[in-house]
Amino acid sequence: MPNLQQLLSEARSRFAIDEVVRFVAITEGQIPLLIDLMLDPKAEVNKKAAWAFSHLSDADPAYYKQYTERIVSALSKCNTSVERNLLRYLAIIDIAEEQQGFLTEHCYKRLLNPLTPSANRVHALQILCNMAILYPELQEELCITIESLMSTENSGSIQAHGKMVINQLKGKEKRKLTTMP
Repeated sequence: MPNLQQLLSEARSRFAIDEVVRFVAITEGQIPLLIDLMLDPKAEVNKKAAWAFSHLSDADPAYYKQYTERIVSALSKCNTSVERNLLRYLAIIDIAEEQQGFLTEHCYKRLLNPLTPSANRVHALQILCNMAILYPELQEELCITIESLMSTENSGSIQAHGKMVINQLKGKEKRKLTTMP
């Protein structure tokens, strides 16, 4: 029987990651190992583990809430690929109050850093929107930040998601936004 690290090492395609997801889902004790590999910056398979985690968490985001504290605290140590998958997950769940301050600060830093990949910035923007909905006093500052960013940013994803977030915060957008497909 293959082990998780071996499967991740050999994964080279979406199909192979789907095989990893099936293995983790049906094999007892593999989820904590996947989380460990994903959050270990020294693990050669951390990007692939994060990719598999993204697919697993899409199916049942609430199940993985037990790992949220570890995920949030590891964000600043992750490479951009792992961070993208983690921010994507964090954008669709409710964040415990204890992690909200750190996560909000982290997301502002990512949003405002032009070297951060656009996908990471969009997920960070959605998390900030979620926080501003919880804490309305953040809404005006976030709208100003987004408008300023949109005036200098050429990324279509930042432009589009920025407009949607502003509309949602100003009450023009009724549905809950998500960064997931």
